[in-house]
Amino acid sequence: MSMTREDYIILGFDLSPYREQIYTDEWHTNENIDKWEYCQTKGNIQLFTDPMSGSHLYFGYILSAQNEFDEPEVTKINLGDREDKYMDEMYEKVLDALYETKLISKSMMEVIAKDDVAFEVICFTEYR
Repeated sequence: MSMTREDYIILGFDLSPYREQIYTDEWHTNENIDKWEYCQTKGNIQLFTDPMSGSHLYFGYILSAQNEFDEPEVTKINLGDREDKYMDEMYEKVLDALYETKLISKSMMEVIAKDDVAFEVICFTEYR
């Protein structure tokens, strides 16, 4: 069995500390997987579950997605030229999508808000 390395840069949330509470069998349906996990390409908002080890759970807007067979592509994220408005809009867009997933219950969202989970740039690799 061969594995493919996938490298991502996303703008989103690290939900890993809450994985057990929110990534449940009830949520893990074919419909949700098709909508939120199988379109992990640049420009989409997706959930990343670390299929090999299950060590992370990220949700966010994909700024870059490349695998080991793609032609190397440079991804530049110049946040210095962006107004705060851009980050606010991206935050709202990702947060709206997170609500739409129904991944997080109202009570769990309160816990996440209390913990002040950061909206951040996350760079990571997954193997499939």
